[in-house]
Amino acid sequence: MARSIDSVPLESNLDHVTFWVGNAKQAASFYTSRFGFEYYAYKGLETGERNVAYHAIRNAEGMVFVFISVYHPDSNE
Repeated sequence: MARSIDSVPLESNLDHVTFWVGNAKQAASFYTSRFGFEYYAYKGLETGERNVAYHAIRNAEGMVFVFISVYHPDSNE
């Protein structure tokens, strides 16, 4: 018997979910405009990170999603 996703317990110490995507800025923008998330944090070229862009968003319930994308396709990240 399959269980619904609502019945699967999550660890109480889970603080975020990470997604590796092709365009982190676009993915974060989509979730903020469509699902009520707000921008929470950013790490990228402007903050000194030269290899990877991080866009973190969260909703009113405290759920945090972090979208990560590399700047160069041949990156080792």
